Amino acid sequence: MLSIPQIKFLKSLHKSKFRKQHGKIILEGHRLILQAVTFGAIMEKVWITDEYESSDQFKEIAMGLKKNEFDIISQKSIKKISENKNSQGIVSLTSIPQYKPVIKYPYKSIYLDRISDPGNMGALLRTACWFGIKNIFLSPECVDIYNSKVIRSAMGAHFYFDRINIVSFDDIDKDDLL
Repeated sequence: MLSIPQIKFLKSLHKSKFRKQHGKIILEGHRLILQAVTFGAIMEKVWITDEYESSDQFKEIAMGLKKNEFDIISQKSIKKISENKNSQGIVSLTSIPQYKPVIKYPYKSIYLDRISDPGNMGALLRTACWFGIKNIFLSPECVDIYNSKVIRSAMGAHFYFDRINIVSFDDIDKDDLL
């Protein structure tokens, strides 16, 4: 069972300020968590419902998790953490992905400027990954790439560490560019 402070902490991660402060994100749903686990993301903790534990979907994810990485909690607790109206019975906590530093601008790169819709940003990340774009540069005016809607619509693209590198110009010292 999750304590009230734990639930408050997990809910706070739906806000950009707290994601940046703690370096953590919440992942929701079977497909997204399976993609993250498959591509090497380290899950700090995974919470599942009884119903989810007895499903075939859980067996898929359980192969990539250690026994102590998941706890069984009530559907009510998952609803408190989740931003989704209809929970799939699984939520996880992981660190924000750390991408490789870019030394020079490589051949396969794109620059996204002022993408404000989370669904569009996720679709662009997913599509760039599919087309083999190695580096994605984001203007400071872009939506937060760790927004839960961006993460869901990207369908795991954030975790293709060997294929993709995401760089936000918010994170770059402007003096380094001159």
